[in-house]
Amino acid sequence: LLEAVAERHKRVAAPWAWLAKWHIIQVVQGLSADPAKEFRRAISIADRALDLEPNSTLAMAIKGHALCHLGSDVDGSRRLLLKATQSNPNDPIAWLYAGFCSAMWGKPSDALLESERAIHLSPLDPQFFYFQMLNANSFLAAKRHDQAIEMCRSSLRSNRYHLPTLRAMLVAQFESGKLEDARQTFAQLRTHQPNLTVAGYLKYGQDSDLRQRAVRAFQALGLASS
Repeated sequence: LLEAVAERHKRVAAPWAWLAKWHIIQVVQGLSADPAKEFRRAISIADRALDLEPNSTLAMAIKGHALCHLGSDVDGSRRLLLKATQSNPNDPIAWLYAGFCSAMWGKPSDALLESERAIHLSPLDPQFFYFQMLNANSFLAAKRHDQAIEMCRSSLRSNRYHLPTLRAMLVAQFESGKLEDARQTFAQLRTHQPNLTVAGYLKYGQDSDLRQRAVRAFQALGLASS
């Protein structure tokens, strides 16, 4: 459907930018056999959007988000996301992805400010569960586990099948000593993603402290290595 919209509106960047995001979603929802290839495809499509509209903050933000996940050019990701927030300080997606980049590779304090600004800019967003999930990752990066758990629970009330939210909540529960809750969340995660392994999870992108913390929780709860 996105390809059809992009074909119909050939000079508009937004359909291409959302198509790039679709490729990212394939990875984080565990639907891609080759995550690195999917991220590179997202970057290529976002570049096509930027060729059409060089000042599209949506395209900048989504390309920056893909680079952040891939982890091979963290500085480039950060520069692009900062450019997006500076070009349009009212773009919630740009702030949201800047917050995730800070949670993964930067300062947790920055992550909290950036993700909370995204929520402030779009409090009735149709994807609010997604905003809450990324905000939860900022709390998790800052080791504010109770707030991360509460944010994840709120997100799951809107979309209980969102795997990144379940993963974030599991880590927060495990690290805060709520082991029975973590086991229950782990069971939910395995129900929705039965093929998940530690090796498969690590293919989602380059190692960061947040990913390594997730791996430790997965291994402790009995997730298979491969």
